[in-house]
Amino acid sequence: MFTLAFSAIVLSIFIVSAVFISGCVGSTNQNQSNLASEIPINTGTAVFTITDAAMNMGAVSSVNITINKIEINSKNKGWIVLSNEVQTYDLLELKAENTSKLLVIANLSDGLYNQVRLHISKVIIIKNGAPIEAKLPSNVLKMNINFKVIENKTSTVSFDFIADESLHTTGDGKIIMAPVIKVETRTSVNVQIKGQNKVEIQDGKVEENFEVGMNEKGDVDVGIKIKANTEISISENGKIEVFRKGKVNNIGTQLSIKNITLNKQKYTANEKINIEVYLKLNKNADIQVHIYGIASRQGSNLIDETKNVSVSTEGQSSVKFDVNAPTCTHGCGARYFPGLYLLNAEVIVNGEVVDKTTINVELY
Repeated sequence: MFTLAFSAIVLSIFIVSAVFISGCVGSTNQNQSNLASEIPINTGTAVFTITDAAMNMGAVSSVNITINKIEINSKNKGWIVLSNEVQTYDLLELKAENTSKLLVIANLSDGLYNQVRLHISKVIIIKNGAPIEAKLPSNVLKMNINFKVIENKTSTVSFDFIADESLHTTGDGKIIMAPVIKVETRTSVNVQIKGQNKVEIQDGKVEENFEVGMNEKGDVDVGIKIKANTEISISENGKIEVFRKGKVNNIGTQLSIKNITLNKQKYTANEKINIEVYLKLNKNADIQVHIYGIASRQGSNLIDETKNVSVSTEGQSSVKFDVNAPTCTHGCGARYFPGLYLLNAEVIVNGEVVDKTTINVELY
C-alpha cells in the first residue's frame, strides 16, 4: 500500500447568525442580497462551502466528491436536514481557482449544535486519464462538533480534508478514501458571499481546533485514521481490511485484534460497559491488552487498564474489561458531551505495541 501524494483538501461549513447577514455577511450576487430579510428572528443561517488547497497531485487530475445530504444535530431538536440535493465538486478545479464554493444555505435557530453529518455518495479519482471510484469505509461522516449559533453574531465551522492522509491505494490499484479532517470553529466572523457562490471568511476568534480521522470500519473520531504503513485491501464482499505489521519479530508472532464486542450500543451515566477483545496469533505467547480512552475533550479518564492474556498456537483467546460510564452528564464534573467517544485497544508483546484498534462508545 502507498499513500497518494496530496496536500490539504478543504471542506468548510459556516454557521452564520441571521442579524448580521447584511452586515458581516456580504453578497455581490443580487439573488443573495436580500437573504437577511428572509430569515426569522432568533435564527441563524448555515452556509456550507467547499474548496481545495491541494498541491503536488502527480498523475491525479481530478478528485470529484459527490455530496447528497447534509445534516446538523442539536440536543433539543435532533437531526435537521440542511440539504438533500446531489452536488458534485472537483476539488482540483477549486484548487486551481483558489476559492471556496457554497454547498448550502439554511436557516437555523440560535443555540448549541453538537454534530454534523456529511453524506458522500461517491468519490471519483481521475488518475492517468482514467476514472477510478474510491471506496469509502462509510459514506457518512458523522462528527462531534460543539458550537454555538449566537444571535447578532457570526460563527463558522471549518473542515479541512488532509488528502495525503485520506487517500490510499491497495496492492491491486484500488483507491480507498478514509478522510482525515482538521476541524476549526470560530465566533464573531466576517463572511463574504460573492458571485458564482464563492465564499470568504475573515477574522473571528478560534474556539476549537482538533483533528479527526476515519478508520477502516467507518468510525470517525479524534486520534484514529488509516496510517501510511498499513497494508490494506478490499475483500470480495466489499469490506475494507487492514493488517498492521507488528514491531516484534523475535518470537515470530503475527498477532492481531480479531474482533471487539460491547454488551450494548448506548450508555448513560453510571452504567457498566462490558468490553471483550478477541485475539488471534500464530505462535504461543504471553501478551498484554491495554484499553484506554477519555470521556471528553476536556480529558476526563474513561478507562486506562492493562491485562495479561495467553493465546495458544493458531488459536483465539479473549480478555474482558468492565468500564464505568462517566458519573454525570453535560454540565457536571465529568464534563462530557453526549455522543460517540473513542477507546483505544492495544496488544503488547515484550513492551512493544504490535496491533492497535479503536472502539466507539456512545454516551447519551
